[in-house]
Amino acid sequence: MYYNTLNFSGKRLDENVNKCSSLQTTIKNIFEADRWRGFTRDEMYFYLQEIGRSAVLSSVGRALTDLKNEGYLHRSKELRRHKLGHAEQSVYYVQRVELEKKHLEKDSF
Repeated sequence: MYYNTLNFSGKRLDENVNKCSSLQTTIKNIFEADRWRGFTRDEMYFYLQEIGRSAVLSSVGRALTDLKNEGYLHRSKELRRHKLGHAEQSVYYVQRVELEKKHLEKDSF
């Protein structure tokens, strides 16, 4: 979802909406490719840079939140400290993976 906080219009608005949709799709594809791996907002931001996809940190956070609100991602209680020493951040997982983990834990001996 694109939030037009800068009140763009016309072609600029269309470009930004497409970028936002593309970023959300890219993040979704990353989670699908390795669905057992969780990411914090900062980890996802740096991963996107590694694969050559530029994004603003706040846009990455928004995309993760939107995917969580859509029911695709789950924000776990697990916290990780960022490698640069920033405050701990929640880890996001694919929703069904979180459910599968709980099922496996319940059935384990």
